[in-house]
Amino acid sequence: MQLSFQEWESRSSLSAHFEKSKHSILMLGEKCEAPRRFYSLLIDHSDPFEIGILSSDLGSKPAAFASTEEHVLFIGHDQSIAVLDLAHKIIINQIPLDGVFFAFVADQRNTIVIHELGAVSLNIQGGVRWAVSADIVKRFYLERERLVFHFHDSEKVREIDLKTGNEIDLLTPPI
Repeated sequence: MQLSFQEWESRSSLSAHFEKSKHSILMLGEKCEAPRRFYSLLIDHSDPFEIGILSSDLGSKPAAFASTEEHVLFIGHDQSIAVLDLAHKIIINQIPLDGVFFAFVADQRNTIVIHELGAVSLNIQGGVRWAVSADIVKRFYLERERLVFHFHDSEKVREIDLKTGNEIDLLTPPI
């Protein structure tokens, strides 16, 4: 499966593109009050289709992450995650985030979504396993089954167990 994002200069140019498209189309961000960026995402697999994304231009550009079985696609944009069933070409879940979307991080079993104030762990069906929010995230990385956060205006480091979402006491050695 190939995923191809394209940015459009206006909502009308995105609409014109979709009028010419031969593919089925799904739209995300239609309730966006003041869209400033306009994207299309071509999902080229057994039955190609496109997704339009209206974005208020908060945080990172939209990103997509396919599950290991490639029948579920996660799309992060603005302050939400859309979970799509690729076989049926439908949105199966929309997950609001506590802050603007930053990135996807995959561990062996789940999809981790990093946002401005923390992270959310999603299972393969797009259900929330755990969520943590704290302060504005400066940087993050995975290390030994842990998600490590560094925050703006703080020396504090917070480590989260990827299985449970619980904070790990830094004074306790890893198991």
